[in-house]
Formats: sequence, structure tokens, C-alpha cells
Amino acid sequence: MEQSSASTLSRALGVALPVAAVAVVALAFLLPPEWAPDRMASFVAGACWAAWMIWVWPQITLRADEIVVRNFVSTWHVPWGAVGAVQGGRGLRIALRDGRRINVAAVSAGEAMTEAWREGALGAEGGYFDGDARGESPLAPRVRTEADSWAREIAVRLRSVAADPAAAASRRPNVVPLVLGALAVAAVIRAILLS
Repeated sequence: MEQSSASTLSRALGVALPVAAVAVVALAFLLPPEWAPDRMASFVAGACWAAWMIWVWPQITLRADEIVVRNFVSTWHVPWGAVGAVQGGRGLRIALRDGRRINVAAVSAGEAMTEAWREGALGAEGGYFDGDARGESPLAPRVRTEADSWAREIAVRLRSVAADPAAAASRRPNVVPLVLGALAVAAVIRAILLS
């Protein structure tokens, strides 16, 4: 059974943000030149790309044979046998048997961190986050994060799958989003320099 971190909101934004960017760029061709539509289009397209990369693109998917982790720069395909350990808390981290570690951008502590901060569970004397010397999470025992839930789910699946311990994880760069990002940054810089 496949399980994904993609929410209904992220799916909606996945459609709405590119449509908005295309609409603004198209509108820029219709506006009078004194409105500087090319600069406006550059800023809006850049903002849409940034929002898409932050809220839509990162994703973790648990499949029958592997975990797929899609982060900003790369996508990991991790067979169950390649997983050495998993850790929740402030963020989800997957340790591979070969020693590499994957930080999962799609899963964070979310609202639990805010709640724990408000309750003082994370506040140090200096007013900043205070961790345990052993690296343990300073979250109050009753505060559970989204990362903890995903870590538990991965641990349960690890126990229930027949995994090949010789399986190796693969990583590939996310070329298209990176190229689009470079173009968006270039367009914004051009718009700034022309103003």
C-alpha cells in the first residue's frame, strides 16, 4: 500500500501556482509598457516557483518495495533493505546501511514544535532551543510530531517487509526544478537591475 506526504493543499497548490505564474507572464504581454509588466511577471513567477519548491515539491512516499524521498536538490529511491535506522523529532531523518543520511524536507515537526515552545518544553534559559547532550529530542514526552508519526510508520513497515540487505539506495538530481529555479532567480535579478 502506497502512502504519501502530499496533502490536499499541496496538490491544489501544485496546480494553482504554475497556472498563476503562467497567467501573470501572459498578462505581462497585454499590459502597457509603462506598468513594467516584465518586471512584475518576473517577481510573481519567482515567488510562485519558490512557494512551489517549499510547499509542493518535497514529498515522501512509502511504497511496497521502497521509500521515495523527493527533496529540493535530489530524489532518493531507498529500497527497504537499505534503511539502517529512522529518527523523528524535529525532522524526519533516514540513516542508510552504507552510512549516508537523508533529511526528509517534506516532514517536519510542524505544529508540535510551536506548541512545545509555547508550553516551555523547548525553551532554554537563554530563550533558545536547548538540546540534550546525548542528542535526544527535548520535546515533552506527550508532544508527538509529524516526523515521529512517519518514523513509527517506517519502523513498522521495516519489520513487516522481506527486505534485501544488499539493496542500495540511489540518488538522482532534480534537474527540471533546479533549471526552472535558476531561470526564476535570473529573471528576478534582471528585474531588480532594470528598475
